[in-house]
Amino acid sequence: MLIDGVSSGSTVTCAANDQVIVRSVSTTQFKLSRVKYDGTAQVSAGLSAASQAQAEAGTADTVALTPLSANWHPGVAKAWVVVGIVGDIAASYNVASVTDVGTGQTTTNIATDFSSANYTAVVTAEYGNQAVITIDTAPTAGTVNARVRTPAGADIDPVKTHVVCFGDQ
Repeated sequence: MLIDGVSSGSTVTCAANDQVIVRSVSTTQFKLSRVKYDGTAQVSAGLSAASQAQAEAGTADTVALTPLSANWHPGVAKAWVVVGIVGDIAASYNVASVTDVGTGQTTTNIATDFSSANYTAVVTAEYGNQAVITIDTAPTAGTVNARVRTPAGADIDPVKTHVVCFGDQ
């Protein structure tokens, strides 16, 4: 029998008003879960942190993503930044600096480079009118160049530019 992912012989102690959920895995194997009445988390004995390989694969359901291993999961942003008009960083994660290249143009310098230039960068901008937002040149493993223009093609400084990157580091 499996109890919260732990093999038979394990004990789960419930308090008054806790709920126990029994799910059949097979005709001889069951999975028990507890929903604690007081709202605190159920901690399974034997649950370990995901390795980098497990987090990157994203397929194991017998390990947990910790704050460290979550960064290895492919669905987690590896770098992001909110950039002001003059290239100032309002908020960021894993961004070393931002260079104001010119009107409407910034280069985001990523602190921990990606393993290659094959990652996804998404750029948006806060601007009162219509704007065309592009990744100006092909990203490198450590930089993303954003450019904001009017529909007619003139470079414009937005109130803020947002850059978010997903991929393997």
